[in-house]
Amino acid sequence: MYIYIMRHGEAVPDMLNDRQRPLTSVGVSEAKSASTWLSQQTRALKTQISHAFVSPYTRAQQTFAQLSKGLDLAETLTLDDIRPTGDCFTMHHFIDVFCAERENVSSLLMVSHMPFVSYLVDELCGQPLSIIFATGSIICIDYDVSQSKGKLIERYDPRS
Repeated sequence: MYIYIMRHGEAVPDMLNDRQRPLTSVGVSEAKSASTWLSQQTRALKTQISHAFVSPYTRAQQTFAQLSKGLDLAETLTLDDIRPTGDCFTMHHFIDVFCAERENVSSLLMVSHMPFVSYLVDELCGQPLSIIFATGSIICIDYDVSQSKGKLIERYDPRS
């Protein structure tokens, strides 16, 4: 299966409550561009995204709202565990259990934050890749649930 890990689009920089920072117009554009890339990528890999995990933070929710317009998802979960300071080891285990309990997981989309997304890629791939995600970026991992390990196969950056 494939796991798509995305950092939310660009958000307004200054607010007292980090959880409530909304996307800027650039962030909305990044999310729309990422949606187009996801459509092309899933067609090329002959798969579809069946499930999504989304951070409860406003900017991640707004990014996902743009992405989900073209997706036919079986299930979407808002998870507080994928906030900027989430625990990657725990999320790795959660992904394995989630997929083992469901037969219909074809690909998984996750919309979250730095530094969590970078650490999660390292955790899922079992090596220190230390990828810095620009806003609106996506990493595609070919993930083997039975081995609990994946391999990075594709990167998308809306700025390149």
